[in-house]
Amino acid sequence: EGLFFKCKLLKTPTPTHPLFLRSAKMTILSQILAHLLMGVSCDSFSIFNGMICDENFLLLDALSKKNLALAMGIYWRRFFFDFWMGNYSEARGWAVKALSYSKCSGPSMINIKCTVARGLTAFRLYREGKGTEFFNEGKEMLNGLEKWLKVSMDWKKGLKFSEHFVKNKVLLLQAELYASNCEVRKAKETYEASIRSATNYGRINDQAHAYEMMGDYLTSILEIPEATDCYRMAHKCYIQWGATAKAKKIQEDHHLDLAGGRLKNNNVKHGRGW
Repeated sequence: EGLFFKCKLLKTPTPTHPLFLRSAKMTILSQILAHLLMGVSCDSFSIFNGMICDENFLLLDALSKKNLALAMGIYWRRFFFDFWMGNYSEARGWAVKALSYSKCSGPSMINIKCTVARGLTAFRLYREGKGTEFFNEGKEMLNGLEKWLKVSMDWKKGLKFSEHFVKNKVLLLQAELYASNCEVRKAKETYEASIRSATNYGRINDQAHAYEMMGDYLTSILEIPEATDCYRMAHKCYIQWGATAKAKKIQEDHHLDLAGGRLKNNNVKHGRGW
């Protein structure tokens, strides 16, 4: 599931055709997110030949034409970028705007991704002291995901995703729940289970994220050497995934010495570990 596969340029002999424009406006959002995570500069909007110059213009175009699906897609794109970069308060704001157009219901791949990210965001905001409502929201997202996991085990329903796609995500949300409840042993074991699940099924982005989440938790309970090992593995996985900008942020935020495998100093911001 490499990011590079999301960055192929759209090609068409008739870029002004209405069907092309409608499809391209949605497809380009994945390209923008991929380019941002990769840290590469690319003028994705050049395919519109000057008709649409940037994402803000695209959003105005969507709102003026009451294209709610496109507007929602833009807000989710912004949500996922802030989520991946650890800007949880900003991500929460974009999710609220996206959900004002349509709720995530039904076990589709995009709804699963949105539900997981919303749950992880909620648990993190709770542990940052933003309010108990975020703990409840995180549990709600976990409960929904657990139901979808049970459904995914029934192949007769003809679903477009497998148990393997959901399982490591459920485990990661469960780990965050244990972390929020101060259940240290259960949290550690479940983070590790999520990492194993993602590794076994080759989901390098989920593996990277689970390592990062575990690193953040270990940092919050002052287990710095172990957290450093997690950040090193997260960095490695993000590089393999193609998310160079995200990997760089991991290295800078945690003062990571990739050669030595330990923090250059202990000047690390500690979140609340409960």
